Amino acid sequence: MKTPGTYCPRLRVVIIITAAHLSVIYCATAAMAAGAGHPAKNAATDGVLVNLSIAGLPDAKKLSPGGLAVRNYDNNSAPRAQITISLTGTHSSAWGGSVTVTANTSQTITLYDAAAGGNVVPLRSSFPASTLPKSLYVEGTTYSSQMRDVTVTATASSGATDKVNFTVLWVDRPTINCSHTQPSALDTARQKYIDVSFDQAGFFGPQFFNNGKRYGIGVEISAVVHPPTFSYPPNALQLSRVVIGEVYVVNPQGTVLKTVDTPPTPDTSRPSWQDDTPDANGKIYDLDTPGANIPERGGEAGDNAVGLRNYTECATITLAGSGVICSPIEYYYESLSITEQAVGNWGPTQDFVETLAEGILSSLTYPLNYSVIPLPGN
Repeated sequence: MKTPGTYCPRLRVVIIITAAHLSVIYCATAAMAAGAGHPAKNAATDGVLVNLSIAGLPDAKKLSPGGLAVRNYDNNSAPRAQITISLTGTHSSAWGGSVTVTANTSQTITLYDAAAGGNVVPLRSSFPASTLPKSLYVEGTTYSSQMRDVTVTATASSGATDKVNFTVLWVDRPTINCSHTQPSALDTARQKYIDVSFDQAGFFGPQFFNNGKRYGIGVEISAVVHPPTFSYPPNALQLSRVVIGEVYVVNPQGTVLKTVDTPPTPDTSRPSWQDDTPDANGKIYDLDTPGANIPERGGEAGDNAVGLRNYTECATITLAGSGVICSPIEYYYESLSITEQAVGNWGPTQDFVETLAEGILSSLTYPLNYSVIPLPGN
């Protein structure tokens, strides 16, 4: 028996008052009934836990790195990410409560009741236990300002909770730089371009590449990523490209000697020419030298080789093994001509302005069908 007045931390105390004194006759931990600081649980709800999971992601990773959604925008048909609410525990099957789902933002995501189409689910919705497990679908509405800034929480009426984090990815429209500047100092692939440029000076614009074996227009394409510190390995974020066009060779008499038509074809740069990790300004980069290889065997002095091509460039990422467009599509074109000034000696065609600029060339053999986008994993 405890001495009268003894303090029992977190203990339930029964006190008998007599005429002479106070006697503490019984101490029992409240935790045996309901846990410290809480009333006793009802036997029908004891052990009921709520679980919120992300499809394809282990529970250990649902907070970090969390889930990933691409902003559904500009007709990119970004898929929704599936989350599932379920109950676990000894009495979960007999429990008669409900689970409420909330989110810390109403701007970045929208919840749906179907993977495609379906109905919007308000960002504060309750579901009776009898309807669980239940899947909802997260659609990116606008981009995240930082990694894992979207939190979805499931709260059971018994008090149990669980949550998941999400990042919503989006990339600004790619921009092209083909002026007489050099690759960005923050572009980690810049040396690859410098090594093949004219005199290894690294400037953009029309020039010979690969020790005179190719004539083209050096260009750097870049785009700003949101969130700017985006990192979600092993999902491959990159700038992807498609080319459509034609190259033809014509002699001084106007006879077309050779024509090479290019239907919509993936033309994404090799990895060593790309910098897919956002820099201090949130930019990713892609380097290219669109143009024509110098023919190894010439015909006669005065032959012209003309290249006319349209390009599309956009950011893509792999989700669940499939490529997803995560930026607006940029359209640009290339127009150049080289002349065989003497047999085997090629150079820029006089009075022909080599161009690489935003827009499209409409007079090509192939129609401007940009449905073929080089999506990684597809």
